[in-house]
Amino acid sequence: MTPPLRLRILIRRFHPVVGGMERQALQLAIRLADRGVAPSVWTRRILPDSPLFDRVEGIPVRRFGPAGSGRLGEYGSLPRLAWALRREAAISADDPDVLAVFGTGDLALVAAGAAQQHGIPWLMRPATEGDVSRYLDPALAPGGDPLRRWLRGHLPPSIWRGRRLRSASTSVAISPGIAAELATWGFDATRIRELPNGVDLERFRPADAARKADLRQRLGLPVDAPIVLFLGRLVRRKGLLELAEAWRRLGAAGTLPDRSVMVLAGSGEGQADRVDGDLDALLADDRSVRRPGAVSAPEDWLAAADIFVLPSHAEGLPNAFLEAMSAGLPILASDIAVHRQLADEGSAALLHPVRDTTALADCLARLLGDRDLRDRLGREARTLAVTHYGLNAVADRWADLLLRLAWERGDADGSAYRRAAESRPRS
Repeated sequence: MTPPLRLRILIRRFHPVVGGMERQALQLAIRLADRGVAPSVWTRRILPDSPLFDRVEGIPVRRFGPAGSGRLGEYGSLPRLAWALRREAAISADDPDVLAVFGTGDLALVAAGAAQQHGIPWLMRPATEGDVSRYLDPALAPGGDPLRRWLRGHLPPSIWRGRRLRSASTSVAISPGIAAELATWGFDATRIRELPNGVDLERFRPADAARKADLRQRLGLPVDAPIVLFLGRLVRRKGLLELAEAWRRLGAAGTLPDRSVMVLAGSGEGQADRVDGDLDALLADDRSVRRPGAVSAPEDWLAAADIFVLPSHAEGLPNAFLEAMSAGLPILASDIAVHRQLADEGSAALLHPVRDTTALADCLARLLGDRDLRDRLGREARTLAVTHYGLNAVADRWADLLLRLAWERGDADGSAYRRAAESRPRS
């Protein structure tokens, strides 16, 4: 059998340092491997003990140093990655048929140059709404650390950077808000594809009472008390300081049901706006809050919980939200565009105004006190997940997009298309 279409994924960080986009990239790569595509991942080497060449759940991974989670590690790795792509084009028979950037920024500039040299198509998938705007308009970018400010002042002009980003064969928008942002910055509307994140409907499924009780025992949680769960990066933009203050207020007012527990699962490692220290100060004496750190089996924590909460200030299309929907949990989330989209304008989640601690506390108290409301929201969420966001269906759409790119833009003789088509499973 001829080899499949070769996809190279470029991403700023990857396993074992993960967030929503990294988990999505891995799960998508695994499923594309069953659909006539041979994915590989190139990324930064954040942890010094991570091997340079690796496999993660069967997907080849190559990491570029220097190691470190700061900006020096990030910008230091870019020249090495760019040089490796250039050298590969010159000497390797295994150079990719398509490049895919998960994110934007300087990594996308590297991909644009490599794709031009290879004569192959490339695509860009912004992580969140605002990513492209912050990169192309320095006035919108956060202040950041001194190295970032210096580099921003010495980067090529925004006009040139915008032209390079717009050279992408396709831009994948995981939400309508990102699609609108791309159009605002002059990206060709015919080359913007709306493709949402997907969720594994079997891995993240509703738990019956017996499974929930068993998981709580294994995770060290009370079996017969309400469990509220946050799952994600412990960073300011996730609204965690407002959530911690809302929980503290409910506890001080005696509004929380007996033995209630809030779990904040995740880590702020490698993030400029991490709030681990702030949470330590806010919740130092609160024994009702558990912080297990980054978790390897989020499906277990979701199955053990009663309520999922995500008070983010901004999002792309949050995997944790999708996973909570698939798990059939009632969701309390900030009233931002992507949450309204996912929750079908509020029919499958309770939404509160962004950064409004009082409203967040009131909504949380309402959910904790209304079992019928929790049950209804959970049923609606699961139905929406099954109907619109199954990962296998999303992977099918990605495979079709990659095949079309190889055929239309970077595969004049059709060889990559034929390799992928011959390798694709027959239904």
